[in-house]
Amino acid sequence: MNSLWLKIISKKRSKLLCLFLFFVLSNLSAQKIKIIYSGCINGVLEHCKCPNDFFGGLTNLDYIFQNENKDSCLVIDSGDFFSLNKNDSWKNSFLKKIYNLMPFDAFNVGEQDLVVYESFLKGKKNVISNNIKGCKDHILIEKRGVTFSIYGVIDYNFAIFDSYSFLKKSDFDSLNKRIKKDKEKGYITILLSHFSRNKERKLFLKLENIDLLISGHSGFKGLEIFDGRVYAGAGDNCEYLGILDLEVENGSLKDISGEHIMIHKDKFKRSSRVDLIIKEYDKGLNK
Repeated sequence: MNSLWLKIISKKRSKLLCLFLFFVLSNLSAQKIKIIYSGCINGVLEHCKCPNDFFGGLTNLDYIFQNENKDSCLVIDSGDFFSLNKNDSWKNSFLKKIYNLMPFDAFNVGEQDLVVYESFLKGKKNVISNNIKGCKDHILIEKRGVTFSIYGVIDYNFAIFDSYSFLKKSDFDSLNKRIKKDKEKGYITILLSHFSRNKERKLFLKLENIDLLISGHSGFKGLEIFDGRVYAGAGDNCEYLGILDLEVENGSLKDISGEHIMIHKDKFKRSSRVDLIIKEYDKGLNK
């Protein structure tokens, strides 16, 4: 084989190698990550067993969680997991057991969760709130090389706040500056919000460095995308679960898609470990 053919073959090999390296590096820099989000579960252990009620409950939700790859997905909740009534401490004692089974990477304290904060949630690694003295207001979670900075806030004007001395108001100007610094570090920023729908939209516009806002309290179920930023909610009463599929590159969201999965009692199996807790609860009700 003459030298001319060797040069041609060498050039072709070099081009193929460059194309291969470009493909590999592109896939290394862009990561695909799933976010599973919930909120306003409101202490619903399970729904009515009526023929026309197809919603499941926490027993089906736990089954879904157990079958997810937790290394490649982020699981977050915007708050109101527990029952609001202070006199319902007995039901909340069972909800505490179920909460301990939930794989939440981050959990924002809603106004209904305040009833168990000091006795149960205080000090838990995944619990965040910008409105509780001594509680961390954000958490850093890494998934597949992507760092998520997740903050939790609640509307201080809720009437229930008068009952708790450990609460404080949010300084949103200061919060916005901190979130901006996180963005400069290349983090994906998430706000677990607990406001009325109108206030939440205003907050989303004010905190312009937030990539994703996950709604709570209002029961909003939907997915809206504004200039590459996400505003989403999973509804309430453990009826739906929100799913976001993200492609992240260099600290930015490059591709966003999502859906809401109905927590269907016939489509998803029941969790045996949650069923045991519910049976114990039902047994007490029938006494």
